[in-house]
Amino acid sequence: MQEQRILNFANSIDSISEHAFTTFKAAVESYVLGSLGAVYFEVKIDGIRVNGKPALTSFWSSREEERDSHPLFNDGGNYSSQRAYSYTHGCPLWITTKSGKDKRLKGLDYSKVTVRSWGNGSDNGNDPPADLPAYVDYGGGDAGTSVIVPIRFGEKRSRVFGVMNIEFRDRICFTPERTQQIGTLVKAISRVIWLFETTREQSNGTARAAEDLKTKLSDPTQPGSLRTPQVFFAFGQRADPKVIEIVRAVCEKSFKNQIELYCWDKDTKTGSITAGIINKINEAAYGICYFSEPLPRGGKKTRYQDNPNVLIEAGMMHAHYGNSPEDIRRWLPIREDKERTSDLPFDFAEQRFVFVPRKGNALNADQFEAMVSASIKSLIS
Repeated sequence: MQEQRILNFANSIDSISEHAFTTFKAAVESYVLGSLGAVYFEVKIDGIRVNGKPALTSFWSSREEERDSHPLFNDGGNYSSQRAYSYTHGCPLWITTKSGKDKRLKGLDYSKVTVRSWGNGSDNGNDPPADLPAYVDYGGGDAGTSVIVPIRFGEKRSRVFGVMNIEFRDRICFTPERTQQIGTLVKAISRVIWLFETTREQSNGTARAAEDLKTKLSDPTQPGSLRTPQVFFAFGQRADPKVIEIVRAVCEKSFKNQIELYCWDKDTKTGSITAGIINKINEAAYGICYFSEPLPRGGKKTRYQDNPNVLIEAGMMHAHYGNSPEDIRRWLPIREDKERTSDLPFDFAEQRFVFVPRKGNALNADQFEAMVSASIKSLIS
């Protein structure tokens, strides 16, 4: 029996490529439409929704131009098709004309049709189930017999994941031998489809993992153990030079050989943010932004404002390092005390800020150095 040959093939493999599956489909379809004399063959599988409802969709059809998808139930809550009934109940259906006088199923009501449902040790006889929908012609009006069988994978706890529908021109009567023949074919097709879907998902997962690895390995912000991580330091042209110098000193002396500091003013172009600075931010593993610069007017207590370029650079860092809460903490914001400056225009997490300690207008250098050193240690750890 050729069906057993197909099943032997299915049981001999544990994966199947797309090319091999295409070859398998062509061989089986040729056998079903040729040797078995079918006029129509289709496999529908689940896993989709149509208008929000669970549905079956064409996975393999002898008439590719007629592939479609349809919900299991219509708006009235009834089964949308005999296929939907077979899938939902997990029972095969053998549908043929009652009399040899009626050559085709199309247009016949159930008084002239025999419906056999079998499986799980039960047989309904020749009476159609009460809630079975009317026959829908898929064989172009040429079908005298329609066989619909659930496809499932697994032995003890098998899961139905679709149906196979074969339609024959002739009136073919139900016999146990024929159901066994169809059952063997369905078992083989079920296993090969399941293996194909599994193989394809594994292949897609492997491809996604490889692309993810490629992205991570090419990310300059994720340095290897032999490369010193770079820190981009952004500040305004009028920023307090004492603050700048302390940050430089902490990075270049306290964390020598652990990080490499790149200050924005190494770029010879001034004014707007240049492409070179953007590239440096993208290449840096960490970032530091000193937002504040003094307002022009003096006074006993100097007031500060946020440099607009630094704000933009901070936004770029926030976005660049923002893949996760841990990544957000790869840049350090430094700012003057809240009493000396206005509110930030962006919602950065203020608890992470280093606020410059001052007494009057004088910088508390030792305290600030300790604060910066502790924050950078936390930043790179």
